[in-house]
Amino acid sequence: MSRFLKVMIVLLAIAAMATPVMAEDMLSLGGQMRVRGWYTDYDGDDYTNSWMDQRLRIGGKLSIAEGVSITFRTDITETNWGANGGNEYGAGRGGDTQQWDRAHIDLTKGNIHVRAGQQYVGYGLAQTINSQDAGIKVDVSGPVSFSAFWLLDDDNGVDTDDSPVADSYLYGANV
Repeated sequence: MSRFLKVMIVLLAIAAMATPVMAEDMLSLGGQMRVRGWYTDYDGDDYTNSWMDQRLRIGGKLSIAEGVSITFRTDITETNWGANGGNEYGAGRGGDTQQWDRAHIDLTKGNIHVRAGQQYVGYGLAQTINSQDAGIKVDVSGPVSFSAFWLLDDDNGVDTDDSPVADSYLYGANV
């Protein structure tokens, strides 16, 4: 076998072993599965209520490059058992049982961090601002840290007479 062919085989083997390690560092996944049961009984009115529910939550972070990452989180089959008009197709199998509550890109350069997309923003001691919407958030760290956000809370679109309706925004800053 020629020396060139041997070198190429060795390089190919090194690349095959290095690729999974690199992919593992780029993507991290996590999640949880929750199954709960509820039972209530009110003696006075002879009222009984019981149900089961579940939620499968999957989230991850994709590290694209230094200072650039994409975060996502989705809840799948978050529903009561037997929902959707009975058990004929099984609860949670409908198209409306998956919600995306995180889908944003993070850009970090030095002491500046910018987040754009579907995200959670919470400010205040008792979470005065507690929102999960699409928008932009900027954080600047330093001797005096500063944070500001702008979220589109409701895109109201167009009224019935084809006139625009005011959108609902949520914005604020924290020093």
